[in-house]
Amino acid sequence: MQAHRKGTPDGKLRYSLLGLLMVLGAVALVACQRSGQDTPTAAPTAATTRPGLAAVSPTSPATPTTTALATNTAESTVNDSTGDPSPTPSPTLTPTPTITPLPEAAPSGALIAVSMVGQVGVLLDELPADVRDAAATSLLDQPLDFWEALAQRQVRLTQRRLNFRNFVYEDKGQLPLPPSLLWSIDLGESGPSRQQVMQEGVAHDLVLVDYRFESTLLTDTASAAEAEPELAEIGGVWREPYLLPLDPDLLLQRTGNACLNEAGFPPNSYDSENAWIFFDY
Repeated sequence: MQAHRKGTPDGKLRYSLLGLLMVLGAVALVACQRSGQDTPTAAPTAATTRPGLAAVSPTSPATPTTTALATNTAESTVNDSTGDPSPTPSPTLTPTPTITPLPEAAPSGALIAVSMVGQVGVLLDELPADVRDAAATSLLDQPLDFWEALAQRQVRLTQRRLNFRNFVYEDKGQLPLPPSLLWSIDLGESGPSRQQVMQEGVAHDLVLVDYRFESTLLTDTASAAEAEPELAEIGGVWREPYLLPLDPDLLLQRTGNACLNEAGFPPNSYDSENAWIFFDY
């Protein structure tokens, strides 16, 4: 009877199908394992990016470089060690310079021309009579810059009066000379010469030269009028009177404090070297 028969074709067919499925499963498992072994693991070409993160594209396994990812969210940078995003420092803003407008009523400027015509020289009175001629000849041979420097030393004797005019006049202010670098000294065309100058009936032996001093003082119109009312209008002229020594050197030795501010300002501060600072005559 068929019910008791063994090894029927249906049984063989079931075993054959089961064996075929097991073989196919083994082949698939081997293929999957082989596929995993063939995948390179040395360096990924790209990391998974998310909105707001940066994509990491390493050039070598040890040295990754960061490429910014343009998104609409706040920019961050991937921490290479942990993979966690860390905030990028905000860019430094360049400060906008502040422009301060000039005052609407800026003071108008003024130029004051300063000039003086004088005569300066070297006194020979102290020298013995028998050497004066030789000394005069030597002085006449001196270069022009010697005489220009002598003229400058005479001009500077006006400094104290001009700086403290407000103590000399009731209605005037300071009128200082410009810096000496702006001074112009023009010597007379005839050059130095030996002359006899009479003073209080006494003849003085000197080698003298004529000169003209010029300079320009920069100020504003209000200050010019405050310093000297005569200079309030364009073209105004003021003449400051002076009695200057023909020989500007050795003032203290020759005249004592007769031509100096005796107070010293501060007291007892003048000497033979700085007497010109205190000259006021």
